[in-house]
Parts: sequence; C-alpha cells; structure tokens
Amino acid sequence: MRTFLIRSMLVVLLPLGLVGATSLADEKLPTDPALVMSTLPNGLTYIIRPHRNPEGRVSIWLHVASGSLNETDSTRGLAHYLEHMAFNGSANFAPGSVVPFFQSLGLAFGRDQNAFTSFDQTTYQLTLPGGGRDVVEKGLLFMSDVAMRMSLGATEIDGERQIILDARTFRTTTHGGTCPAT
Repeated sequence: MRTFLIRSMLVVLLPLGLVGATSLADEKLPTDPALVMSTLPNGLTYIIRPHRNPEGRVSIWLHVASGSLNETDSTRGLAHYLEHMAFNGSANFAPGSVVPFFQSLGLAFGRDQNAFTSFDQTTYQLTLPGGGRDVVEKGLLFMSDVAMRMSLGATEIDGERQIILDARTFRTTTHGGTCPAT
C-alpha cells in the first residue's frame, strides 16, 4: 500500500513539476531595485549596491565563473592554487606586498581580504575602510591584477606549494577522502 501511494504521488507530482519548470524557466528572477548593473565593453559585468552595514566600508568582490568543475584530473587543484597565488604578487603589487599593503589600511587578512574556490566559482573579496577614492582605486587595481596580471613567480609558486598540499591533506583526512580539491 505504501509503495502504491508513493508511486501514485510521483505520477501526479512529476507532470506538475515538468509543467511548472518550463513556465518558471522562462520567468526572470526579480532583482533588487537598489542594484546598479551593467557590462563594460571588455565583458566585465559589474553590480553596485549601496549598503550601510558596516558603516563606512566599501566591499569589492571579483567573481570568476570557474572553479574545480573546470579542472581535469591533471589540473586538479589549480583553481584553488591560483586563488592563493593572487595574494603573492602581481604587476602592481610586488611579491610579499599585497597583504602588508592592505593591513596598512586597517584590513585584517581573512576577515577583510579573502577568497574562496568552490565547484563553479572563485571569488576574491576586499572590505575597505572608508570610501576614499584612493583606497577604492587601490582595491580595484588589486582586483584587476587578480583578473589579468598575477605575477606567478617561481619562488612564490614554490612557497605556496606546501600550503596547498597541507590543505589537501587536511580535507582528505577530515572528510574521509571524499572532499574534492577546491
């Protein structure tokens, strides 16, 4: 009897779900009217939203629509590795200067300056003090360097290697080997 009810429910629910899915797929999701969105000629899409919490801070996020799903077996872990390398030097920030520079502005690495990689994205975050033009320009310059001008020096690559290997070991031993590299 229970199996019959479950099958009957599935037969009734599946057609309803298919009808709803096709009409919902055509609907646009509502957006926050406070968002200012546009795309630059180079393809960069930006979204600006005024926010007053925390007061007197500007957050800049760079979202890269690529993560570990875009890796092959031979490139496994590369997205996470590049995420780490973003803080190890670029065209406008010498190796070893990125974190100290932002700390000189009052940022704490990990809280105000961070990044993460998941299956479908890599995101870099800065939360800057104040809204002064010079500070915001430095933040945007850093994000631009992350997007296009990481230095990827041999010394910095070798220096980051053990950190990535330690993180991988932690994930695989903590999660029984089931957590993919991110």
